[in-house]
Amino acid sequence: MKKIIFILGLIFLMFEVSIVYGQIPNWEFIPNDGSYLENENFAFLEMQGRVQYSSVNYIKIKTNQDYIFITKNMNSNIVDIEVFYYDENKQEIELVNLEPNFYYVSFRTIESASYIKINVNFTGGEMEFVGNVEDDLIMIEGTSVPLDYITIVYQGVTHSYQEINTNYAYIIKEIGEVFDVTSFKNKLMAYDNTDGEISENIYIAYDYYTPNYNKCGLWEIMFRVSDNMENETEFSLFVYNKDNVAPVIVGPSLIQTTKDTLLTETEILSNFSAYDEIDLDVSDRIIIKESTYFINHNKVGKWPIFLEVSDSSENIKTFVCYIEVLDNEAPIFVVDPLTVNINLAVEMPTIDVIINNLKFENQISSNALIEIIYDEYTSSNAKTGDYIVRLLVDNEIKDIKIVVNETTNEESESVIKKVLNAIKNFFVGIFNLFKNLWEKIF
Repeated sequence: MKKIIFILGLIFLMFEVSIVYGQIPNWEFIPNDGSYLENENFAFLEMQGRVQYSSVNYIKIKTNQDYIFITKNMNSNIVDIEVFYYDENKQEIELVNLEPNFYYVSFRTIESASYIKINVNFTGGEMEFVGNVEDDLIMIEGTSVPLDYITIVYQGVTHSYQEINTNYAYIIKEIGEVFDVTSFKNKLMAYDNTDGEISENIYIAYDYYTPNYNKCGLWEIMFRVSDNMENETEFSLFVYNKDNVAPVIVGPSLIQTTKDTLLTETEILSNFSAYDEIDLDVSDRIIIKESTYFINHNKVGKWPIFLEVSDSSENIKTFVCYIEVLDNEAPIFVVDPLTVNINLAVEMPTIDVIINNLKFENQISSNALIEIIYDEYTSSNAKTGDYIVRLLVDNEIKDIKIVVNETTNEESESVIKKVLNAIKNFFVGIFNLFKNLWEKIF
């Protein structure tokens, strides 16, 4: 009869466990506040001096990571642990049986696994299990359990901007980016060889980061924990607030010079300075990134130069300045220039024709190198007036004054009449002279 009652009780217990399995949704467990094990993810079975915890849902793990199971009841032993490996699609890959070492056992996850499920069996003398896996067992990252001192282990996810070590962590962040110190503290797990897990005793000894969260630099946060015998250990968190502010360039937006003066890069840069919040004076890092001034230094106009400066965090600032090239040549007074008269009664010659005529008349050397540097005549559109054309003849300036006259038909007729009258008067005078001589002789 006792056997029947025992079998019925066992069936009822297994049925109850199966109900627990069915009620829990198929979620993924990601480690929170230290251990990878949580009550909500485990079914509990106690029978004939043996206790078994079985994970109901998948536990998210790291690939090629060392883990260790540690019992929190120093009077009990881990009999065996079954680890079921699953890939990223939650398809079972492999079952591994771990060999226990009294109250702890360590293992390393396989490369292709993304999840695990576990069955853990305990046995021992004076066991008093309460049915909560968090009170009986922990699973943390690492390979061994310290026997003579307390250890603090970070159990959160490590990002590319973080460096997590045994007793310190190093995190890089930008100014303005929020970092939750309390959340980081909750992911620290402390274990003592006598007292077991003492994570709740972890406290912040000092925090230089929080009052300086918006300042560049490296700030330390010290976490400490002690056991019942007042043995103490520390964990340092270094938070580096990365400088994301570029330096400031100070200087003129306009520099004036003359076209016969070429400013050097050194002379230009001497007008500017740069300051950075972290590196302070960075004037020696200013460079001319691009400029159109140097190829146009002898031409009147405004030419941009683009300056650039960077700090030790590679923040870059640019600055645009204009160099204005001024005309410093005084006006030239033309004394007895070559004068060319143009009559619009005939076809208006080009400036090249006029220059060739001057060469033909030996006013300009026929072998001279000639450059037209100023020309009022070509754009006159055949209007009367005086126009100056300035030539550079063998590196000497020579001015030509071109006088354009417009002669009307009436003026042309009057000139002809004057010429004919003059001819007529000339012959009339000669006739009267011979007439007077004839009369005196005869």
